[in-house]
Amino acid sequence: MTLPTLKIFRTVGMLACAIMLGLGLASIMDLGLQQVQGDASSKNALAMLAMKLAGLFSAAAADRPSIGYTIFLSLFILCICLFAIAFWLRTSPTAKRPTSMAAGLLAVQLLIGVLVEPWTEPGLVYVFAMELAFVLPHRAALAWLCAQIVLIDVSAMPFLLGVVAGKQACNVAGAVPPPLAVVMGLSWIRGMIFQVLAFCIGYFANAEMRSRIALAGAYADLVATQLLLADAIRSSERERISRNLHDAIGHHLAALNLQLDLAMRQAGSRLIESVRTSRLLAQRLLAEVRAVVGVEREHQVLDLRLALETLCAGIPTPRIALSFDSELAFNSPTLAHTIFRSVQESISNAVRHSGANILQIVFSSLPDGLAISISDDGKGMNKNKAGNGLHGIRERIEEQGGKLEAGNRIEGGFSIKIWLPQC
Repeated sequence: MTLPTLKIFRTVGMLACAIMLGLGLASIMDLGLQQVQGDASSKNALAMLAMKLAGLFSAAAADRPSIGYTIFLSLFILCICLFAIAFWLRTSPTAKRPTSMAAGLLAVQLLIGVLVEPWTEPGLVYVFAMELAFVLPHRAALAWLCAQIVLIDVSAMPFLLGVVAGKQACNVAGAVPPPLAVVMGLSWIRGMIFQVLAFCIGYFANAEMRSRIALAGAYADLVATQLLLADAIRSSERERISRNLHDAIGHHLAALNLQLDLAMRQAGSRLIESVRTSRLLAQRLLAEVRAVVGVEREHQVLDLRLALETLCAGIPTPRIALSFDSELAFNSPTLAHTIFRSVQESISNAVRHSGANILQIVFSSLPDGLAISISDDGKGMNKNKAGNGLHGIRERIEEQGGKLEAGNRIEGGFSIKIWLPQC
């Protein structure tokens, strides 16, 4: 299940790329060939690359500018499209890729944003700043943001040096132009403010998405716990009624049986038929009460499966596959509570730390007990960094005489295997 926040974020990002493409093309076509040639002479990387490629395609000097202009437009469109594709892949909630590939996608976006920044006013760097805060941990996101700011400054240095060498002008007649340092400083501060603003938007979007996941998990946990508690209360009530039937009514029926048996012995041949019938009825009633008590005690099964299915259905991500052996039954409320809390904590750990797409939970019946396998396809766990949640699961399982094994899977992800005595 893809969260609405993620859908909105990805849609807005792609829409921004489309707008930047349209605005950039309009700007380039409006300024024309002379502007592209001027950008090439001012050491702009994308314009210089277009002009050099034009030299490879045409030997005639007269044709190179127009060919370079066409190549420049094509490179601009290609860069925006590559940026959009990388954005879409990097924010995908289901794609599983190596860390190096994920970093590579960000590097491609960073370079493209810096290259086309003069023609997008500078929209792509804002989209990238927003994306950083959404997909990366805070420290890593800030490091990438600083790298983007530095690269933008470095790429603008040839242009700034050219401006410094030229003569400043002002569009107001007779007015003295402000110092160049002031103008460029204000422009730099403005860019910084908008990048930080975009970064904050991504940060709060990510925080909202995580809060939504946590809220959905807490609600599913509450509903599942209520189901399990209601089932335990019903089981306790049946136990109480069965005990009362056995201790009170059963006791009096047994006493009545004894009295009628004594009356039959004392009456001898003068036994009244109604006394004989009363004794038979009392014996049958006592047998039925004992049968009812036995059935109630044998069928005090907790519906742990329904509680776990409710819990798993309420988790938006990762997708949870839950399976049970058909013959499994849970008669002990204590054991059912241990299993429920262990599975609940395992799901919580996967949601918060694994980054997994799929979580599989399998209950299997064994000759000597019950086996539970919980595995995901996430990033696994760092060695020697087991958290309090895993320690808590181990303690619960060992209190019931069970065993727990946990560790990273060879094919990737994390796995927990639980064994419990016959339930």
